[in-house]
Amino acid sequence: MRKFFCSMVLMAALMITTVCSAAMPDISAGETRFDIASGCYVLKNNVRVVARGRTMTAQEAKVSITSQKVWAQGDVTLEQDGITFRCDSIYVQGLEKMVDVLGNVNFDATDLIKITSEIAKFSWSTKIADFYGKVKIDPIAADGLTFAEGIDPNFDRNRTYDHVQYNVVEKKILLLEDKPAEEPKVNLPELRIDIK
Repeated sequence: MRKFFCSMVLMAALMITTVCSAAMPDISAGETRFDIASGCYVLKNNVRVVARGRTMTAQEAKVSITSQKVWAQGDVTLEQDGITFRCDSIYVQGLEKMVDVLGNVNFDATDLIKITSEIAKFSWSTKIADFYGKVKIDPIAADGLTFAEGIDPNFDRNRTYDHVQYNVVEKKILLLEDKPAEEPKVNLPELRIDIK
């Protein structure tokens, strides 16, 4: 019975790998383990995950191939198409095309603008990034930056905001708020890295 069960688990793992191989990310780390029960890669030390044109690096991460979710922490960097997020921890939801960026957030967009905050949320569908908590904006090249109606292009660059919204594709600041109309909802599951 035990051999049968082990064979079934192995067949299930092979089927999952075969189904997911078309969307299989390129994963590397100092320590790597695949946990069959959760369907997650558990990674530690010099983690690098490349998928869908995005490159994420961190010290620790869990990657779910089937749900296309990534939890990472420790010197995290996420890069794609000229934008870079740096932070303490990140939660990427690939199927939902969303990312939650947490702790010491630094955002760079193609030498045009830099934004720092405590939390950020980014949607690959809308290409809009929302920044929350002690948000500072540093427009590097003001010529390429645009502003939504009602936002003064000569805003106080030494000031911090509670909420800033930025459209990455249009290179446009959409919103500058002292108090956000709605607090950000961040559902970062606890990251438990256990390499055995």
